[in-house]
Amino acid sequence: MMYPFIPVGGSVDLAASTSSARVALPTGDPGSLRITNPGSVTVYVTFGASTVTATTAAGMDLPPGTVESFRVPTGATHLAAITASGTATIRLTPGQGL
Repeated sequence: MMYPFIPVGGSVDLAASTSSARVALPTGDPGSLRITNPGSVTVYVTFGASTVTATTAAGMDLPPGTVESFRVPTGATHLAAITASGTATIRLTPGQGL
């Protein structure tokens, strides 16, 4: 059964540009992560370990104005983001549910 998203803990911002950037995911096994892209360019994201790198070819695309909730993959400790052009700051909010 799916439950609505409930935030747990504080949000973190990640500035994305044409070079891959990453941030550590919140500790404590939040289970889910809501990602908001209020910017004007598409951001591509990838979950992984501390060395994860995002690419526009392999990343999950988040178009401008998108709000998506993801289950955090087992073993993922970081999230990386990149844009094809321009910059955008995405907001990551840990929580439970989708």
